[in-house]
Amino acid sequence: MPQHYAVSMIRQVATAFALQDAHPVALQPPGSPNRSVYRCVIESETGAFILEQVAAELVPRKREIAAALSRLSEAGLCGVLVPHQGANGDLVVRVGQTWWMATRHVPSDPLPRPEWAHDGVRGEALAQWLLQLREATGNWHWRPSRIFRLELWLAELVTQLRRRDPTVLARVRAPLRLAQEVLLQESNLPTAWAHGDLHPLNVLWQGQAVRAVIDWEFTGPKAELYDLANLIGCAGIEDPAALTGGLVCALTRWLHLRGILAEASWRALPAYVLALRFAWLAEWLRSDDGEMIELECDYLELLLASQMTL
Repeated sequence: MPQHYAVSMIRQVATAFALQDAHPVALQPPGSPNRSVYRCVIESETGAFILEQVAAELVPRKREIAAALSRLSEAGLCGVLVPHQGANGDLVVRVGQTWWMATRHVPSDPLPRPEWAHDGVRGEALAQWLLQLREATGNWHWRPSRIFRLELWLAELVTQLRRRDPTVLARVRAPLRLAQEVLLQESNLPTAWAHGDLHPLNVLWQGQAVRAVIDWEFTGPKAELYDLANLIGCAGIEDPAALTGGLVCALTRWLHLRGILAEASWRALPAYVLALRFAWLAEWLRSDDGEMIELECDYLELLLASQMTL
C-alpha cells in the first residue's frame, strides 16, 4: 500500500475527473482509512475533493455503491455525497493500472467524545435521517437473495472461531446463544434499505445536525432494525451508561412515535443489538487488535446482562 503518491500522479488522477489545477492539501479525509488503498484531499478550481484509490477487485462493488448513492440523492435524501463523475462519464475511473473515485470534501465539526453518546439532540437528528432514508427507499425492490442475513454470516463466523480462535469462542458462548436465538427470527422481520455501518463517527456533523453521512460500504437491504441496532451498540461501547442515555432514548422515542419499525422488530431489538456486535468482534479479530477483542468480549457480556433494561 503506497504511503503517498507524487504530486504529478495526484494531478493525473484529478485530471481524469476533470478537476483542474489540483494539488494535495494537509487535511485528513473523514471516515475509515481501511476502506481504500490510498486517499488524500486535494484542492482544485472546482473545490476540495477526496481522491480514493480503489482495489481492483472491489471496483464492481464500488460501482454498485455509487449507483445507490446517486439514486438516494435523486430521491431527495439529505447528506448523500455522490461520487464525482470522471471525464469519461464513469464514477470509478481507471488511471494507468489503478482505479480511483473522487468525492467532494465537506468540512464538519469534531464529534465530542464521549459526550455525544448522551446527546439527545443528536439522537433526534439521527432518527430524522433514518426516517428520511426509509422514505427515500420506500418504493425500492430487491431480490430476496440480496438481503443480508446476519444469521448466515454469524454461522460462518462461528466456524472460523472454532478453527482459529477457540479461546474467544469459549469466552462468548453465552452471548452467542442469545444471538443465535434472536437470529432464528431474522428472516421473519421486515426488511429495509440500510446504510449498513451507521454510527456517529460516520456522520459529518454541523453542530448537532447531520450534514452528511459517509462510509456506505455495507449498504443494502437488511432487517429494518439493522441501522438502529448498530447505533445503539456503538453508543453503549462508547459509554455503557449511554445504552439508556440521552442519545439512545431520543433516537428510539422519536422512531417509535413515527412508527418506523414493526412491533416484531422492536421486540427483537435488544438481542439484535447484541448479535450485531459480533460483526465488530470479527473486525477486531481481522486486525488482531487484542485490546479491542477483550473490550468487545466484555461488552457482549454486559449486553447479555442488560437485556431487560434495553
